[in-house]
Amino acid sequence: MTTDSNLPEATPQTLDPIAFPLSGSRLIEASAGTGKTFTIALLYVRLILGHSPVAATGRLLTPRDILVVTFTEAATKELRDRIRTRLTEASQVFRESADALSEDAIASETDPLRKIRNSYPPENWAANARALELAAESMDEAAVHTIHSWCYRMLREHAFDSGGLFNQSLETDHSELMAQVTRDYWRTFVNPLSRESIEAYLAALRSPDDLLSTIRPLLNEPDAPENRGALESPVLLLEPVMAERRMLFEQVRAQLPEAIDLFRARFEEARATKSLDGQKLKANWVAGWLETLTTWAQSTSLKLPELSDAAWHRLSPDGITEAWKKGTPPIEDPLIRQLVILEQERQKQIPRELLIRHAARWCTERFDQEKLSRAEMGFDDLLNRLDAALQSDNSGRLAAAIREQFPMALVDEFQDTDPVQYRIFDAVYRVADNEAGTGFFMIGDPKQAIYAFRGADIHTYLKARSATAGRHYTLSRNHRSAEAMVSASNRIFSFGEQHARQGAFHFKGVDGDNPLPFNSVDAKGRRDRWLVEGVENAALTVWVAEEDAAKGDTTDSAASACASEITRLLNLGVGKQAGFEKENGQFSGLRSGDIAVLVNNGREARAVRDALAERGVRSVYLSDRASVLETRQALDVLLWLQACAEPERERCVRAALATRTLDLDWPTLDHLHQDELAWENEIERFRHFRQIWREKGVLAMIRNLLTGFNVPSRLLATTHGERELTDLLHIAELLQKASLHIDGEQALIRHFAEMVADPSADSETRQVRLESDADLVQVVTVHKSKGLEYPLVFLPFASAARQINPAQLPIRWHDDDGQLRTSFKPDSATLERAESERLGEDIRKLYVALTRARYATWVGAAFIRKETPASALAYLCGYSEGEGWQGSLATMAAGAPEMAVEPLPPAADEHYRSPPAPVPGPARTPVRNAGENWWISSYSAIRFSHAQLIDAGFESRVPGAPAEPESAVAERLAEEQLAASARKSQAMVLPAPLRLPEASERRIHRFYRGAGPGTFLHDILEWVAETGFGHVSEHPDELQALIERRCEVRGWSDWVLPLTSWVLDFIAMPIVLPEQPDGSSATVSLKDLPDSDSSVYPELEFWFSSAELNVPALDGLVRDSTLGARQRPFAEPMTLNGMFKGFIDLVFEHEGRYYVADYKSNIIGVHDDDYTESAIADVIAQHRYDMQYAIYLLALHRLLASRLPGYDYDTHIGGAVYLFLRGNGADTRGVFRERPSKASIESLDLLFRHGSSANEPVEEVL
Repeated sequence: MTTDSNLPEATPQTLDPIAFPLSGSRLIEASAGTGKTFTIALLYVRLILGHSPVAATGRLLTPRDILVVTFTEAATKELRDRIRTRLTEASQVFRESADALSEDAIASETDPLRKIRNSYPPENWAANARALELAAESMDEAAVHTIHSWCYRMLREHAFDSGGLFNQSLETDHSELMAQVTRDYWRTFVNPLSRESIEAYLAALRSPDDLLSTIRPLLNEPDAPENRGALESPVLLLEPVMAERRMLFEQVRAQLPEAIDLFRARFEEARATKSLDGQKLKANWVAGWLETLTTWAQSTSLKLPELSDAAWHRLSPDGITEAWKKGTPPIEDPLIRQLVILEQERQKQIPRELLIRHAARWCTERFDQEKLSRAEMGFDDLLNRLDAALQSDNSGRLAAAIREQFPMALVDEFQDTDPVQYRIFDAVYRVADNEAGTGFFMIGDPKQAIYAFRGADIHTYLKARSATAGRHYTLSRNHRSAEAMVSASNRIFSFGEQHARQGAFHFKGVDGDNPLPFNSVDAKGRRDRWLVEGVENAALTVWVAEEDAAKGDTTDSAASACASEITRLLNLGVGKQAGFEKENGQFSGLRSGDIAVLVNNGREARAVRDALAERGVRSVYLSDRASVLETRQALDVLLWLQACAEPERERCVRAALATRTLDLDWPTLDHLHQDELAWENEIERFRHFRQIWREKGVLAMIRNLLTGFNVPSRLLATTHGERELTDLLHIAELLQKASLHIDGEQALIRHFAEMVADPSADSETRQVRLESDADLVQVVTVHKSKGLEYPLVFLPFASAARQINPAQLPIRWHDDDGQLRTSFKPDSATLERAESERLGEDIRKLYVALTRARYATWVGAAFIRKETPASALAYLCGYSEGEGWQGSLATMAAGAPEMAVEPLPPAADEHYRSPPAPVPGPARTPVRNAGENWWISSYSAIRFSHAQLIDAGFESRVPGAPAEPESAVAERLAEEQLAASARKSQAMVLPAPLRLPEASERRIHRFYRGAGPGTFLHDILEWVAETGFGHVSEHPDELQALIERRCEVRGWSDWVLPLTSWVLDFIAMPIVLPEQPDGSSATVSLKDLPDSDSSVYPELEFWFSSAELNVPALDGLVRDSTLGARQRPFAEPMTLNGMFKGFIDLVFEHEGRYYVADYKSNIIGVHDDDYTESAIADVIAQHRYDMQYAIYLLALHRLLASRLPGYDYDTHIGGAVYLFLRGNGADTRGVFRERPSKASIESLDLLFRHGSSANEPVEEVL
């Protein structure tokens, strides 16, 4: 194979993956279905092996050295898995024995992996196999990235060379920040304008939201020629214009009253003499127009008279001439002359484009400044910042560093590259230089470049194609589709290539040069056949409708024809008369999941799905990008939440019952209105829902409500019910997730109302989900279908075209240099160029659509007069009015038996007869006995005999019981709920919490109570510990900002300053630590602890085994070693066997000793004096916190024994410190301290290792 010969551009070299040169820059065109991913994986294997010909990089390559770039996360995962699989397969091939390998076998070998192996001496096979195995094992560390994730990595790893920050956060949604910047622009430039200028500005741009939607297309185009140079601000653009208008209007208004009187008199005279056409100048019209002009003449506004377009025309010289029948028309009448002056002013346009471009530039710069100040980046910034760093690096140091890090790079889907992305790669790998020491391989298919709306630019591909002239390769064999299907698609585009003036893909120049030619591909074919009633039909069927119907009617008829044919085929499939036959004769009937319907937009998708549903065929739409919060179900759920939160408010309950999702009929609603007992029962039902909400969460409440009103079964019996039920459950999950951070029903309702008001935020999380994974007909847009394949494909709307609309500004197009341009005043040449590019993309979309099927495609080609002549299909078949639509298509299909042109079939009433559901077999029974009772438990699993302390939600954790809390937050919440339950059971009388505390308040005795507020305080202190106690003490503004954010979503904003003061006091208060064996006792404040990972450990999680642990034995051991003789509840009998887990709020080191600290938000009283040592010890005993801190100290003991050289309990363990958060102002500081003896902790250790056999010697194991 020739490697670098200067071949003509129209004849790229056929790629041989075994001999392809792995050096320099090369472009590989991989047509649809030709094995692009297979080829990439094979080239990767060769790079790992260093298989010649390969660039001399000076080292053996590993997956960390080979950059592979693609454009979606899903494609990244698939590519990584495929490469790993191919590496594993290659290693197994190299492990095969070479004993039976003959020269004939080597010469006739077709498997590419064995051909690579056979190029090495057998003595090297083992080493190569090991290299491939190691590469496969390290694929999780491989440099397989999306373009954005790779740029993010480069900016972080090369922060110094790229001039960026070392720590920057990636924000996926900057929409609110962009809206804020736009509002800043409005305040800066629009608000200061004079009243007249503001009126003119509002005529062009109505509001900040209108401004944002208008400038959005320009925000990512700073390099466009139109955006360069100086741009004047609105005040400089509008104020001179308004000054000129003011002078002009003053002159006109001075003369207008007299002119109006003269015209009125002449008009009445002409009416009397019948000198004018009364139908064109009706008296009431003229009277109204003159009254409007009189009113305007008496005003001082700089707005033009509010006359209709018809009035402006009739009061112009041309209009007067048209209406005058006798004599000389009064075109020189003073009124007419003044209106001509006003009409000229009317035709002067406010410089809207300049206003827009100024706003776009200012907002872009301000937006970038805001992100820099916040150390944030969006996805576009990842590309722009790396590009800017590379372009400004005159030394080439950054590019060289990246090139050294990744000497080999493969870019998949290269046709979707935009100019910025290519500029980055070109700066690193110098594409045109074709450097032999590196390898840069671009793999893609320009015929599938259909993502211009995302910024992909086919002209960028053409630029790379020019830079790699003579180094072009092609994959020319289709492995996806049946031979007839490949021939049919070849026929359509070959016909266009031969007969269309600009070639198949609309790039052929007048000089015959074609940078994007169509070359037919070969077909490997398939081993199975698509049969209908025993016959192989045409692979591509074109349905033609000649009549020129309205667009809506054409859409409906095409959708109905498509649905009817799908129904017919599925019914034949049920009877095994339509399906797929393998070589061995095995036949599988057609199923719904074998069919895909490709559409252009959601409107077409709805038409197809409705038509299928009418015939009983279920389908799923795979391209829905809408937010679940934009659905009717979201509004219904909001009403349900309001009713369940306040069931006593009858208006809320009535609104909830009237929602469409609950679907109560009018007689039922009327009965509830008339029958007081029935209404009270309904109110009680909503009270029950509220109780479920409070006890089990909003998700459980919504599920109970759905079940209570029989919503699931009713929805699933309707056409789109599965979609609606999926949305309801999705919304319930979003609410449950939000409720973890928001306390209280009303706060959650407010938050959800804000979510519904702004459904675009966090769009990925809130995007509607697929309603089912069942065997359904798949409806998908052409864009979404790219890269996928389906057995059968229907394309019912192939003759539609959405032409360029001159009113939808700006118009986007490319100049002769391939530079993207935008225009707000497009001339005919610009519109023609934009329309040409639109047609080119539509042709590429059609290519994608026609190459998705394995066996057969049906193409709907109904004629739409205003669209079809401008469609891709019309261009390819050479449509002309003389030959007609059907004749043009028939000419294209002539001589191609794999194609058929038929009339659009009429809609049929046939209903889908689904096969009977399989009967489930008997339930499986276990054949072995269950193992030991083993489960995960924690401190909250232990129950105590004091009934007042036991909350109904905390039962003993035994197999089959609810799982233990899986996070620190969950464990804290469980503990806080238990404490709150105990407080209620003891009937503790406390004053209500303060909603409006004094700003100077520094105590939290009257702060909100309960599990939610307690967890809230814990979370703040966790953040303080992670940030650093000392740092927070020195930077209280950061603390206040955090508390403001967290209080705002809960409606506690009045507590921001008191809580900030309390935290600062709390971390500054002196804490007396437990007395040590030598009698010493230290004092420390949290803010004096070093801010380092070696001194402070917040939220330390621990796990250790519990082997048949007898809980009463554990209880007795703890009683003997803590709290002296103080009475406390007994632990109830139970056995713990499995793993024991927990989370320690804080572990800290002071003067060489380690302490466990736990925050307690328990309420002992509402005064500092209530927090005495005795009262605190009583709470410790009552809640059995003694057992908790004994277990915590055991966990710390085991950790230090395994990690700390020379560890000794008496030397290194300081004890436990329990900090009662509400008592920090008391003399005791709300501190409880104790240090159990070494002997007691070691006994506890033995007990956990061997249950009740604590006296037996054991091996020391952590």
